[in-house]
Amino acid sequence: MAKGKKKLKKECSGSTPPPLTCAPCWICLEDGPDEAEGDPLVRVCACRGEAAGYHISCIIRYARSKTVDPILSSPAGGPNQKVPGRLDTPWKQCPNCHQPYVGDCTLRLGRAFVDSTSDLPDNHLLRFKARSFWASTLWVNSDATGSIKEFKRLLDVLDRSDEGMLLYVPSTRQDQIEAALHQQIVVLLDLALVYEKTYKYANCLEVAQRALDRIAATNPSELNLPFDDALMKKLNRLAKKCQAELGLIPKGEIGEIQLQWARKDLEESIESGNETDIYHKKLQVIFHLATLKRFPESLKLAKETVEHSRRVLGPNHKETKEAEGLLNLLKAQYREYLKGT
Repeated sequence: MAKGKKKLKKECSGSTPPPLTCAPCWICLEDGPDEAEGDPLVRVCACRGEAAGYHISCIIRYARSKTVDPILSSPAGGPNQKVPGRLDTPWKQCPNCHQPYVGDCTLRLGRAFVDSTSDLPDNHLLRFKARSFWASTLWVNSDATGSIKEFKRLLDVLDRSDEGMLLYVPSTRQDQIEAALHQQIVVLLDLALVYEKTYKYANCLEVAQRALDRIAATNPSELNLPFDDALMKKLNRLAKKCQAELGLIPKGEIGEIQLQWARKDLEESIESGNETDIYHKKLQVIFHLATLKRFPESLKLAKETVEHSRRVLGPNHKETKEAEGLLNLLKAQYREYLKGT
């Protein structure tokens, strides 16, 4: 099989986006299916040109080499071995365009991440991150029940661990306790988000309040925890939204507040440059504008989102098609609204 960066066009396949033409796999440089795994070439990020194609099996090997392998090969057994880069980033996003992977391939990546850390204790940070990534992946792929179960299992791991979180860098017991508490708050937030998106507002409020209470009970003089403004803001927003949905506060008061939050989130996403995140934050703003019957503004932003997705992600990308569908839906809702006024 030919190797090297040929300009020969090959068909790439994948559930998202649809099949397209691309260059050889940028990792193994093969211009056809992976010989060992039989994987076809795919593109499930925002890459274009010579680095656009890859095999999922190659991505798994690449991610392992950056995270799991350095720990498992450590003479000391792992907990104090430094690992290059962030623990879960190679499994989540493309190292070239830095956009998150999308589609069914994320399930395979998540499962491979968990399987590759099976020799580590459940309270090892890398193992914990792998299982957390798997829980999030289940949710993204519409398995809310499985996601909730996984997040609850992670909380059980933390409840059972007396030694805190085993880290991959030299650490004290206090470091391990701080890391465990921080991971607990992050998992509680993720679990609350799943409850919120599945309209289980009572559960969402309970979990969000549990996280806020846990933070409030933390003694700053004893523990140095990185609870940034973004995390606290998300928890407070969730709590207020659930209170509104449950009738504990008037819904009318929360609408404008949610729109302000969504606009602020969009501004922060634009500063970060993450195209996928920008896309989803725009959808949130569009949704809140439409909910408040501010259709001209929502239509304008929806049109901008469609044009941007066509230009950056391509006309056949899943998110472009999704944005086009939303635009058409908003137009129909606006026509019905005008008829009734």
